[in-house]
Amino acid sequence: MNENLKEGIENHLIAIGLIVVFLVLSGGLLWLFAPSPTPWALWSSMALNFGKLWLAVWLARGLGNLIIGLFRLNIYDTFKRLIALNLLVTLPLMLWWAAFAAQFAGSPTTNLASTILLYVLAVLSCIMAQTLIVSFTFGSIYQLSTWALGLIGFVLFAIFKPAIWLGF
Repeated sequence: MNENLKEGIENHLIAIGLIVVFLVLSGGLLWLFAPSPTPWALWSSMALNFGKLWLAVWLARGLGNLIIGLFRLNIYDTFKRLIALNLLVTLPLMLWWAAFAAQFAGSPTTNLASTILLYVLAVLSCIMAQTLIVSFTFGSIYQLSTWALGLIGFVLFAIFKPAIWLGF
């Protein structure tokens, strides 16, 4: 197995481990501090969407690898096209997660503490999603661009609520 593939799998497994720890901690916090009928629904929605994101990352990475092989893209000869392809694979996934996180944060709550908890968990979920999305890409340009798009997207989706139109 080549070194890049090993490193990519290691990064992916670390990201999945972080997400599992995050889900356990967020489930505990939701159970303790969220309104009584909704913690399980909120947590299961987040866990289900992390599963969808994981599947989408694998499918997008597979499609990206197919395009790389088909067009013979490499880091030396077609540097700009390879970066563009990786950005085309990672940025929509991060934007999708930002829309979900904003919808999660906007869930109805009964008090201010629950609202703050949901927004904190949503921002942290964006960080976890970013680590998963960039786990197969190498380089800081993908990490910085997905980080910036995720944060900006979350703020805009939280303010303007277009996640309802996206059908989540």
